Amino acid sequence: ALASMLSECQGTALPVEVVAGHLAESEVVAVGQLSMEALLDLGERLLAAMVKQLSMTLARVTQSWAVVRAMIQRCPELILQSILAHPAITGFGVLVVAGATVWYLTRRCAALVTEDPQLWRSLVVRLAPPPVEPVDGAIPHGFTCPISQQVMVDPVITPSGISYDRIEITKWVEESGTDPFTRQPLQKAQLIANRFLRDAINDWRLKQLQATGQ
Repeated sequence: ALASMLSECQGTALPVEVVAGHLAESEVVAVGQLSMEALLDLGERLLAAMVKQLSMTLARVTQSWAVVRAMIQRCPELILQSILAHPAITGFGVLVVAGATVWYLTRRCAALVTEDPQLWRSLVVRLAPPPVEPVDGAIPHGFTCPISQQVMVDPVITPSGISYDRIEITKWVEESGTDPFTRQPLQKAQLIANRFLRDAINDWRLKQLQATGQ
């Protein structure tokens, strides 16, 4: 879905003038300075403007941005490459085109609610699931991250055999360089996606949403 949206983005007139109006003229970002963190910051700064100008509810735009934010965190290089290749960068600069790309992706995701509800639900469940209260009051064993104690979104397994949510264990490793369970040295390259567990969690989460009518 992201690759398709980015492909559309290349042949689309991005809302560069709208975005430029919400950024300070003095703000300049060099090509080499554009990063995942910069994209996430732009999205947060532009969120209020998007809610106002996209004529959509706060809930829809916020959840659409949550999906885009997850896309940025998972595929930063793909999105950065698309931004730097866009022809509008010559006239408007890196920062404006980056913000316009984030704006476009958020608007495109929001449109899926009516255009392709099945794809929208799949993206939400996999990338930005809303908090779910278990219908039967119980969360299956092994579905929660040992660090955050929340149901995992993107579980990865360590050499010690314990699964953690990717974002949580990545932060842990960056800060301590160790395995939370064994306290042995651990590197991010040693984390392996636990696809079986991820699929099981997604199936369970979807059943919870359906049961509550969400």
